Amino acid sequence: MQEEYLKKRTLYLVEKGNGTTVSRDGPSVLIERNFAAPVRIPADYIDKVIIYGNVEIDAFSITLFSSKFIPILIIGRHEESSIILPNTSELKSYTKYQIMMLDSKKIVESFINWIKERRAQNQKKVLNSLFENISISIEAEDRNYNVMINKIKPSDFLWSRVKEIMQNLIIITILSNLIKFKLDPHIGVINQGYNYGLVFDIYQIYEPYADFLTFQFFYADGANIDFIKNPDLNYDRLRFLIDKFEKKKDDIEQELNSSIAQILSFLRSIST
Repeated sequence: MQEEYLKKRTLYLVEKGNGTTVSRDGPSVLIERNFAAPVRIPADYIDKVIIYGNVEIDAFSITLFSSKFIPILIIGRHEESSIILPNTSELKSYTKYQIMMLDSKKIVESFINWIKERRAQNQKKVLNSLFENISISIEAEDRNYNVMINKIKPSDFLWSRVKEIMQNLIIITILSNLIKFKLDPHIGVINQGYNYGLVFDIYQIYEPYADFLTFQFFYADGANIDFIKNPDLNYDRLRFLIDKFEKKKDDIEQELNSSIAQILSFLRSIST
């Protein structure tokens, strides 16, 4: 029971029109809202922070999160997003080997093939969940997958609004875990030369889950069918979306740990 209580969690700070403010209080953050009791949360209980909307947070809280290597994802009202990344220079235990890996054509090809295979596996898994009793095959360049997913979209605009939120939730989860394992998130293989290159490499594996969770948002119990008429991501809809992600998060993180273990295996082949 104590172990479960001490398990680090995501801190969601979502605008609800109640004047949410966040300030540092020693090793904790103090969250205050109008007409509600303040809540104090130790930073040691947090593994990442997600802010949506107009939430006021002081610089001292941000530096506290940075000192604990806690990344922050900020999502604006119109779904623009930014990431505040802690100074991870002392965590980059594998940076040298990640750079060396890029010089090995054999390992780079193995890495790219592994990404494609794992992505295809998750695509098939998602399609089998969405289209039961239909034989699914995945062709090169995701053609079959995209055709099937397009069949269930209410529209590209509505779908992309929700999927972008799900995508960001998965991306910050990947980033948090890379930091935990002391991997440099910027040294990608497929996305070489881009900020968060390794994060986006790994996201290719888990993007099908963003599609699946987006589908659940629109169609699970018809809970958000009104979103089609009024595409505003208000507090209740965002809470529903977050709940769907949280129910899937443990499965994603379990798979993610396996993916990171495979990346470390690639790196060990360089260092031995």
